[in-house]
Order: sequence, then C-alpha cells, then structure tokens
Amino acid sequence: AGGDDISMDTNNLTLTSADTGYPVIGVVSNHTDKDKSGELRFKKDAADTEDGENLGKITWYGEDEGNNNTQFAGILAEISESDEGDEAGKLTFSVAESDGTNTAVTAGLILEGEHATDGQIDVTIAAGAASTTTIAGDLSVTGSTNLYSYVYLTWSASAIY
Repeated sequence: AGGDDISMDTNNLTLTSADTGYPVIGVVSNHTDKDKSGELRFKKDAADTEDGENLGKITWYGEDEGNNNTQFAGILAEISESDEGDEAGKLTFSVAESDGTNTAVTAGLILEGEHATDGQIDVTIAAGAASTTTIAGDLSVTGSTNLYSYVYLTWSASAIY
C-alpha cells in the first residue's frame, strides 16, 4: 500500500505466519529528531468517557500443557479520573498466577496518577502478603517509610569471654 495514510474499518485484523519468529509488526522512524519517535497509539474516541474506563489493552496468550488457550500476561490502560483539568491515568501490568485449581490474571504492578495533586503517582507492587519483591541494588527513599526490621539475635554461652 502506498500514500500517507491507510484507514480500515473492521472488527479484527489478524496476521498469521507459520515461519519461526514471525509475524513482526515494525514501527520504523528514519528521522534524526531526538524528541520525536514512532508511536503505537490507542485512542478511545467515545462521546463521553468516565472514571475506570478502559482505554487500551495488550494481552499475551499461549497454550498451557493441556492445550488450553490461556492468557499469561496483560497490560491495561484506564482512566483513573476523567474530570477536565483534573485528569489522571492508571496502568496495570498483570500476569497469570494459579492457586493449584484456578488460574487468574492478577495485577502485579499498578501505576496510578493522583488527581488534584502535582506530579504524584502511586505505585502498587506485588499481589498478596506472601508475594516476594526483590530489589537489586540500592533502595532510595525520599519520603517516609513503613518498613519494619526484625533482628533476631542468637546467644551462645560459649561465645562469652
């Protein structure tokens, strides 16, 4: 196809290839402007949107060992606050997790802009108290924390001089 724009009005567009590593969708930008780039844009162009409304979703599916088509991961963008002049967004990263019987796609990282504040974004990491959060390197905190340290001391009589 040629020209500047290609528009399509369809419910589904499916690209299929039996070749290893394909199909690939490329967004290539050949200019040298450091402040501009290619873009994959999701736009919800509805008459009226509201708080909590989905704006776009990317999902990853594969077959489990039982050949069931299963969602293993997803990214969801939503409107957190839609009031004009007070807008805030929400981005949720989810992965499949199982309790041994049921598999669900559960949020593991949530970024949510706070409305009526200046530059505040809340971050929720992990799902459930038994989740493990690993930080490689140093952790820097510029505000207050609710970290609690438990120090276990072992005493041995043979270690006293």
